[in-house]
Amino acid sequence: MSSMQDSRPIEAQPLLPQVRMIWFFVITLLVALGLMLVQVAGRGMALAEAVVMTLLFLALFGILSMGTFLVGYLMGALEKAVQVEEEQPSSPFIDGRLPDQIIPPRANQQE
Repeated sequence: MSSMQDSRPIEAQPLLPQVRMIWFFVITLLVALGLMLVQVAGRGMALAEAVVMTLLFLALFGILSMGTFLVGYLMGALEKAVQVEEEQPSSPFIDGRLPDQIIPPRANQQE
């Protein structure tokens, strides 16, 4: 082996998600807390039942909101794909001249 370093350029690596191990522990903790809450609610504790129902409502509301947004987004994308390109109005000052007069000036303007 030679002690000389290789002079080839370093090739770019594909982008991989950088996930730290702490997030696996956080997700595991949240799942465990959720399962514990469901177990406690199953025993008949009113506060735990209220928390579970609130969380279920929020989850359902989020799913319905995402679905509504998706339908609206798809309708807009479909309209944009089907719409015929129309000529956009341009500025009358684009060529450096005054715009045409809609109302012609009066013939005798005396003050």
